[in-house]
Amino acid sequence: QCFEYLSANLDFSAIKGEPLIVFNPLPFIRTDIIKVDVTGNKKIRDPDSGKDISSVRNNGKMVFLAHNVPACGYKVFDIVSVRKSESSDRIKTFTEKRCCIENEYYRISAEDEVGICSIVIKEDDWESVRGVTNLIVAEEDCGDYLKESFTGNRIKMTEGKVKVMGVDKTEVYERICLEGVFAALYWLDNSTLKWKGEITLYREIPRIDFRTLINWEGKNTRVQVRFPTPFTTSRGLYEVPFAVLERGPYDILPMASGDWPCLRFLCVEEAGHGILLVNH
Repeated sequence: QCFEYLSANLDFSAIKGEPLIVFNPLPFIRTDIIKVDVTGNKKIRDPDSGKDISSVRNNGKMVFLAHNVPACGYKVFDIVSVRKSESSDRIKTFTEKRCCIENEYYRISAEDEVGICSIVIKEDDWESVRGVTNLIVAEEDCGDYLKESFTGNRIKMTEGKVKVMGVDKTEVYERICLEGVFAALYWLDNSTLKWKGEITLYREIPRIDFRTLINWEGKNTRVQVRFPTPFTTSRGLYEVPFAVLERGPYDILPMASGDWPCLRFLCVEEAGHGILLVNH
């Protein structure tokens, strides 16, 4: 109801087509990717400057980068109809056994039979993740909801088939598409686990988007997505109620698995670099 009230009281006099209102509920100016359902041949235009914004059509959605949306505010964009030749829905797809994507901040490489090979932060040419040959791992777990009970049976995705299905390169993003089939999970009467993965880098955004889909039915198995790092430390910074604590592996009790609970984030850092895991 609040959005409807705001929309009904905005000035759309500068809009030539359909108005698109992008709200930013966060307390800081934000530049991020917007995906909106559209039909027909359309372009996104900034009514303030009158300039077209680079966009791409993907699965029925128009994807574009919204710049500098005010904190706790909004920005209005213009969706205008154009001739098919003027639309900017061009996706160049390449099929290669070894490939690389990059934006202003990151460079990522991948290849058949391996998956992701390397993730490099361009600012200081730091390889934050290397040799990711076990990105997805399946482990037999005969525990319950309260306690893990691993048997030691484990299969990595590289023990099956891993293939680079394609690389998409557009004016808005670059994306690697991976696909694979695990070797038979022998502790589950040779149950089969299939997966698909997408790694996307958007222009001007210092973020990597990972999307992993698992197609599998079974039990007594934990499936993990792992990111090997160059760090040698086993200590991390954990958010707890009203504080942040540095902790090592949890080994106080005999049944401990080495894990500590935390609230929203965990950070591992060493030699001036760090990786933050955020659960929001």
